[in-house]
Amino acid sequence: MTAIVVLNGNWRSKLYAPNSVKFSEARPGRFEELKIGDQVRALGTGNEDRSRYATEELVSGSFRAIAAVVVSHDAAQNTILVTDLAANKRIETRLTPDSIARRLSAEIVQALAARNKEGSAPDQGPRDLQPLIEKLPHLSGADLKPGDAVIISFVNSEDASRVTAITLLAGVEPLLKTSTRGGQPINLGSWNLDLNMNVGVP
Repeated sequence: MTAIVVLNGNWRSKLYAPNSVKFSEARPGRFEELKIGDQVRALGTGNEDRSRYATEELVSGSFRAIAAVVVSHDAAQNTILVTDLAANKRIETRLTPDSIARRLSAEIVQALAARNKEGSAPDQGPRDLQPLIEKLPHLSGADLKPGDAVIISFVNSEDASRVTAITLLAGVEPLLKTSTRGGQPINLGSWNLDLNMNVGVP
Protein backbone atom coordinates (compact mmCIF):
# COMPACT_ATOMS: atom_id res chain seq x y z
CA MET A 1 0.00 0.00 0.00
CA THR A 2 1.28 3.47 -0.93
CA ALA A 3 0.76 6.39 1.45
CA ILE A 4 1.59 10.08 1.35
CA VAL A 5 3.44 11.46 4.39
CA VAL A 6 2.98 15.18 4.98
CA LEU A 7 5.64 16.77 7.21
CA ASN A 8 4.22 19.49 9.44
CA GLY A 9 6.14 22.62 10.33
CA ASN A 10 7.58 21.21 13.56
CA TRP A 11 8.41 17.72 12.36
CA ARG A 12 11.49 15.92 13.70
CA SER A 13 13.72 13.43 11.91
CA LYS A 14 16.05 10.73 13.22
CA LEU A 15 18.46 8.60 11.23
CA TYR A 16 19.91 5.26 12.30
CA ALA A 17 23.65 5.25 12.96
CA PRO A 18 25.62 2.95 10.59
CA ASN A 19 27.01 0.70 13.35
CA SER A 20 24.16 0.68 15.85
CA VAL A 21 20.78 -1.05 16.03
CA LYS A 22 19.61 1.07 18.98
CA PHE A 23 16.84 3.61 18.58
CA SER A 24 18.42 5.65 21.40
CA GLU A 25 21.56 6.11 19.29
CA ALA A 26 19.74 7.38 16.20
CA ARG A 27 20.99 10.87 15.35
CA PRO A 28 19.01 13.91 14.19
CA GLY A 29 18.48 13.74 10.45
CA ARG A 30 17.56 16.05 7.59
CA PHE A 31 15.01 15.70 4.81
CA GLU A 32 17.83 15.76 2.24
CA GLU A 33 19.29 12.58 3.75
CA LEU A 34 16.25 10.46 2.88
CA LYS A 35 16.92 8.10 -0.03
CA ILE A 36 14.72 5.99 -2.26
CA GLY A 37 14.50 2.52 -0.71
CA ASP A 38 14.97 3.70 2.89
CA GLN A 39 12.67 2.20 5.50
CA VAL A 40 10.77 4.76 7.57
CA ARG A 41 8.54 4.87 10.62
CA ALA A 42 6.26 7.86 10.93
CA LEU A 43 4.55 9.13 14.09
CA GLY A 44 1.46 11.15 13.30
CA THR A 45 -2.21 11.11 12.36
CA GLY A 46 -3.67 9.33 9.34
CA ASN A 47 -6.88 9.84 7.40
CA GLU A 48 -9.65 7.22 7.33
CA ASP A 49 -8.20 5.04 4.56
CA ARG A 50 -4.62 5.54 5.80
CA SER A 51 -3.50 6.88 2.45
CA ARG A 52 -2.25 10.17 3.90
CA TYR A 53 -0.48 10.97 7.20
CA ALA A 54 0.31 14.24 8.95
CA THR A 55 3.66 13.42 10.55
CA GLU A 56 5.36 14.80 13.66
CA GLU A 57 8.38 12.50 13.75
CA LEU A 58 10.11 10.40 11.10
CA VAL A 59 12.68 7.68 11.83
CA SER A 60 14.55 6.34 8.81
CA GLY A 61 17.35 3.97 7.94
CA SER A 62 18.87 2.19 4.98
CA PHE A 63 18.89 -1.54 5.68
CA ARG A 64 20.28 -4.46 3.75
CA ALA A 65 20.10 -8.26 3.96
CA ILE A 66 22.63 -10.72 2.55
CA ALA A 67 23.04 -14.47 2.28
CA ALA A 68 26.52 -15.49 3.41
CA VAL A 69 28.74 -18.37 4.53
CA VAL A 70 30.67 -18.29 7.80
CA VAL A 71 34.46 -18.26 7.42
CA SER A 72 35.62 -17.83 11.03
CA HIS A 73 34.71 -16.53 14.49
CA ASP A 74 36.69 -14.13 16.67
CA ALA A 75 35.57 -14.70 20.27
CA ALA A 76 37.62 -11.82 21.67
CA GLN A 77 35.99 -9.26 19.36
CA ASN A 78 32.62 -11.07 19.18
CA THR A 79 32.72 -10.91 15.40
CA ILE A 80 32.31 -13.43 12.63
CA LEU A 81 33.90 -13.27 9.21
CA VAL A 82 31.52 -14.22 6.40
CA THR A 83 31.57 -14.35 2.61
CA ASP A 84 28.70 -12.52 0.91
CA LEU A 85 27.42 -15.09 -1.61
CA ALA A 86 26.10 -12.50 -4.06
CA ALA A 87 29.16 -10.23 -4.11
CA ASN A 88 31.75 -12.92 -3.27
CA LYS A 89 33.31 -10.52 -0.74
CA ARG A 90 34.25 -11.03 2.88
CA ILE A 91 32.46 -9.01 5.54
CA GLU A 92 33.32 -8.69 9.22
CA THR A 93 30.06 -8.87 11.16
CA ARG A 94 29.85 -7.69 14.76
CA LEU A 95 27.29 -9.22 17.12
CA THR A 96 26.03 -7.08 20.01
CA PRO A 97 23.59 -7.77 22.87
CA ASP A 98 20.96 -6.00 20.74
CA SER A 99 21.49 -8.27 17.73
CA ILE A 100 18.80 -10.90 17.13
CA ALA A 101 20.83 -14.05 16.42
CA ARG A 102 18.87 -17.28 16.06
CA ARG A 103 19.04 -20.70 14.40
CA LEU A 104 15.78 -21.24 12.52
CA SER A 105 13.53 -24.16 13.36
CA ALA A 106 12.22 -26.50 10.65
CA GLU A 107 8.77 -24.90 11.04
CA ILE A 108 10.02 -21.40 10.29
CA VAL A 109 12.23 -22.59 7.43
CA GLN A 110 9.16 -24.20 5.85
CA ALA A 111 7.12 -20.99 6.21
CA LEU A 112 9.89 -18.86 4.68
CA ALA A 113 10.41 -21.33 1.85
CA ALA A 114 6.70 -21.15 1.02
CA ARG A 115 6.78 -17.37 0.97
CA ASN A 116 9.77 -17.27 -1.38
CA LYS A 117 8.45 -19.95 -3.71
CA GLU A 118 7.08 -18.41 -6.88
CA GLY A 119 3.33 -18.69 -7.19
CA SER A 120 2.75 -19.82 -3.61
CA ALA A 121 1.05 -17.89 -0.86
CA PRO A 122 3.05 -17.73 2.37
CA ASP A 123 1.96 -19.89 5.29
CA GLN A 124 2.68 -16.99 7.62
CA GLY A 125 3.20 -13.29 7.16
CA PRO A 126 6.08 -11.17 8.48
CA ARG A 127 4.27 -10.17 11.66
CA ASP A 128 3.60 -13.84 12.45
CA LEU A 129 7.17 -14.94 11.87
CA GLN A 130 8.88 -12.20 13.87
CA PRO A 131 7.68 -13.33 17.33
CA LEU A 132 8.42 -16.96 16.46
CA ILE A 133 11.99 -16.07 15.51
CA GLU A 134 12.53 -14.01 18.65
CA LYS A 135 11.35 -16.89 20.89
CA LEU A 136 14.03 -19.23 19.55
CA PRO A 137 17.16 -19.75 21.73
CA HIS A 138 19.80 -17.04 21.40
CA LEU A 139 22.69 -17.91 19.09
CA SER A 140 26.26 -16.79 19.79
CA GLY A 141 29.15 -16.51 17.39
CA ALA A 142 30.73 -19.56 19.04
CA ASP A 143 27.70 -21.63 17.95
CA LEU A 144 28.53 -21.01 14.30
CA LYS A 145 30.95 -23.18 12.35
CA PRO A 146 32.91 -22.44 9.16
CA GLY A 147 30.67 -23.30 6.21
CA ASP A 148 27.39 -22.51 7.98
CA ALA A 149 24.98 -20.55 5.80
CA VAL A 150 23.49 -17.42 7.37
CA ILE A 151 21.27 -14.51 6.43
CA ILE A 152 22.29 -11.19 7.99
CA SER A 153 20.48 -7.86 8.04
CA PHE A 154 22.25 -4.61 8.96
CA VAL A 155 22.26 -0.85 8.54
CA ASN A 156 24.02 0.27 5.36
CA SER A 157 27.26 2.16 5.93
CA GLU A 158 30.10 3.61 3.89
CA ASP A 159 32.40 0.76 4.97
CA ALA A 160 30.70 -2.29 3.47
CA SER A 161 33.43 -4.60 4.79
CA ARG A 162 32.43 -4.11 8.45
CA VAL A 163 28.83 -4.21 9.67
CA THR A 164 26.84 -4.65 12.88
CA ALA A 165 24.15 -7.33 12.68
CA ILE A 166 20.56 -6.40 13.40
CA THR A 167 19.45 -9.95 12.65
CA LEU A 168 21.55 -13.05 12.01
CA LEU A 169 19.74 -16.24 11.06
CA ALA A 170 21.43 -19.63 10.80
CA GLY A 171 19.90 -22.90 9.64
CA VAL A 172 18.98 -21.38 6.28
CA GLU A 173 20.74 -23.97 4.07
CA PRO A 174 17.42 -25.49 2.88
CA LEU A 175 16.22 -22.08 1.74
CA LEU A 176 19.34 -21.34 -0.26
CA LYS A 177 19.38 -24.82 -1.82
CA THR A 178 15.72 -24.53 -2.84
CA SER A 179 16.40 -21.15 -4.42
CA THR A 180 19.39 -22.49 -6.35
CA ARG A 181 17.45 -25.47 -7.69
CA GLY A 182 14.69 -23.14 -8.85
CA GLY A 183 17.16 -21.09 -10.84
CA GLN A 184 16.26 -17.83 -9.08
CA PRO A 185 17.92 -16.06 -6.14
CA ILE A 186 16.10 -15.89 -2.83
CA ASN A 187 14.15 -12.66 -2.42
CA LEU A 188 16.28 -10.97 0.22
CA GLY A 189 14.69 -7.61 -0.49
CA SER A 190 11.50 -8.69 1.26
CA TRP A 191 13.53 -10.18 4.14
CA ASN A 192 14.90 -6.69 4.76
CA LEU A 193 11.42 -5.50 5.61
CA ASP A 194 10.32 -8.65 7.42
CA LEU A 195 13.29 -9.12 9.72
CA ASN A 196 13.70 -5.55 10.96
CA MET A 197 10.23 -5.18 12.43
CA ASN A 198 11.50 -3.91 15.80
CA VAL A 199 13.90 -1.34 14.37
CA GLY A 200 12.69 2.15 15.22
CA VAL A 201 10.90 1.19 18.42
CA PRO A 202 12.11 3.34 21.35
